[in-house]
Amino acid sequence: MGLDFWNKDIETMSRVDIEALQLKHLKALVSRLYDSSPLYHGRMRQQGVRPEDIQTVDDIRKLPFTKKSDLRDNYPDKLFVVPQSEISRYHVSSGTTGKPTVVGYTRRDLDNWAESLARSFRSFGMGDEDVLQVSNGYGLFSGGLGMHYGAEKLGAAVLPAGTGNTNRQVDLMLDLPVTAIACTPSYMIHIAEVADKRGINLHMTLIFATESWGRNHGRRACAVISKTAPASRPRTATGPASFPVLCSRNAASSKASMSGETSVSSRYWTKRAVSRWPKERRARWWSPCCRGKPCP
Repeated sequence: MGLDFWNKDIETMSRVDIEALQLKHLKALVSRLYDSSPLYHGRMRQQGVRPEDIQTVDDIRKLPFTKKSDLRDNYPDKLFVVPQSEISRYHVSSGTTGKPTVVGYTRRDLDNWAESLARSFRSFGMGDEDVLQVSNGYGLFSGGLGMHYGAEKLGAAVLPAGTGNTNRQVDLMLDLPVTAIACTPSYMIHIAEVADKRGINLHMTLIFATESWGRNHGRRACAVISKTAPASRPRTATGPASFPVLCSRNAASSKASMSGETSVSSRYWTKRAVSRWPKERRARWWSPCCRGKPCP
């Protein structure tokens, strides 16, 4: 799985060209919201800003914020700015912290989503010879289908395992030529523990997404995954996940990879990047699994 570009023209753009593209899309977005969304039209008028006021990327500072409460208050689809005939799919949050939020996707949204995930997968070496076991949830949750169509866009084979029935998931990893697995960090810990009890070592690319976690969770993941998957390569593909990739033996040759499709707060560090950190920060992140030394 050699490193390669998925869309070389986009991925090698100059900073000037990137900012020009960002400005083009920012202007189009602001105009569309001002003309089509009662909420944003009202917010922008209150803020004293009109579409023609957006002349540079830095002018994004003039725009009003969108809050999570806006999504809940406008349930289910009052924020949509396209007619129903253009909606191709709905995804809905679990609503564990309040009223569920509904997201509608057009055909172009879905194509862009798959494109961004394919680019992310390619950035850490996946290609058409890979087999991705998708152990994210399918259904109303967006994770499984996002990974699924991104991998298919790339040309990889997909095993849509979903969540649960973990012993069977481990069996499938052994019986089929699975080279990568996509799941939440916590579920990977569980898979690794089940495999460890069966005396099985897992060797594949680990793609984590959709879940944030603290340092104690990270220590546990480092300990369990490093023991059970000593040759595996953790990657953060998209979403608000963070994972200390120094648990990976192959981290020295890895690259950061994040999708820009959603609001991303992912953190991804290689040994080379960490070597530039102050000594105190290095010790704080290396010590959980490697006792203050780079992972082997």
